[in-house]
Amino acid sequence: MTPPSRPGVRLDALRDALFFIDDMDGGAEAWIDRRSGAVHIVAEGIDPDELALPDDLGDPEHYLAVPGSRDLFIERELAFRFVAQYLPADERLVRAMFTRKGAYRALRALMAERKVLEAWYRFKENAIEATLAEWCGENGLHLQG
Repeated sequence: MTPPSRPGVRLDALRDALFFIDDMDGGAEAWIDRRSGAVHIVAEGIDPDELALPDDLGDPEHYLAVPGSRDLFIERELAFRFVAQYLPADERLVRAMFTRKGAYRALRALMAERKVLEAWYRFKENAIEATLAEWCGENGLHLQG
């Protein structure tokens, strides 16, 4: 007997939903259909009738709420892991940056100066993908590249 298949969720759709939720700063939510893997986004200012949303959207038996990135990973910790790997000589400097406002802007400037900004973007993208795959697995879904 074969186990029931887990619905597949497209990586690009889930990542877009995650970033949209973050960009809307509480004004949007996204749901994954546990049966089909489809991602549905609801946002303030967008008429739900235009989105052709399912009538039962939000039913926890059939839909899973997509968390924002702050609930999935801590970007500051991700930055510290990156710095430990790519800029170990700057670890104390970077930790000090995070005691003041504008830490991410200062960190990006340092990364650009050290010519590792593109590596940061790849590192962050890989970490997001791995975190989404883990989250999907924990919730009975399969992340499709």
